[in-house]
Parts: sequence; C-alpha cells; structure tokens
Amino acid sequence: MTGGPGGTGTDATHGTDRTDGTGGTGGTGGTVQAGGPAAGASGTAGDVVVRVDRARCVGSGLCAATAPDDLALGEDGRARARRPVTVPGEELTEAAEMCPAEAITVRSALDGRRIAPAL
Repeated sequence: MTGGPGGTGTDATHGTDRTDGTGGTGGTGGTVQAGGPAAGASGTAGDVVVRVDRARCVGSGLCAATAPDDLALGEDGRARARRPVTVPGEELTEAAEMCPAEAITVRSALDGRRIAPAL
C-alpha cells in the first residue's frame, strides 16, 4: 500500500483506493472506493463502481449476505468491495438500498452517475 499517515493510498492486495486517515495501514474509518472514473478504473459502459464508507459501516453483514459476489466483511467486521469494477446486478443494488447505515453506493463506471441507493 502506498500513502502516508493521514493520507490516501492504494491497497495492492485488494486493488482499492483507501481514504481512511491511516495512509492505508488499516483502521476503522474512511471510505474504500473500488475503482471508478476518479480512481482510474477501466470498465465497459455497463460496469459499476462500488464505494463503501467504512466510517459509516456498522458491520451488520446484510450487504455481504445479499451480494456475496461483490461485497464481503473485512477482518475489522466492516464491508468492503471484492473487486474494483463489477457488473451491475439486482443483488448489488439491493445491498446498497438495504444498508442500515447507508454506507454503500453504486455508481456507473463510465460517468459516475449514482445508481444505488436511489436519492
């Protein structure tokens, strides 16, 4: 992982950009962004980017149970995206919609348009 204390880094293990106030050394707060146009992710027109705000995540596990191909709980018990860019699916949309902390967003990889949860 690159990045210093209080900075932003890239997690080589998970291929995600992290902004969590730790420079990528772990921690419990911040946002884990799986790819996206701003992070330089490449994808096809139909692909989506999943973002998990780990500071908001309460670790209920509903998301990982609903969309296990796209979301998992990390060692700290908080949600994380499994891959930088993924294909949209009903399960992923449902997971973002039902998150009790509203910590998950799904956006178009092409233009950043918010897909879920609905505004």
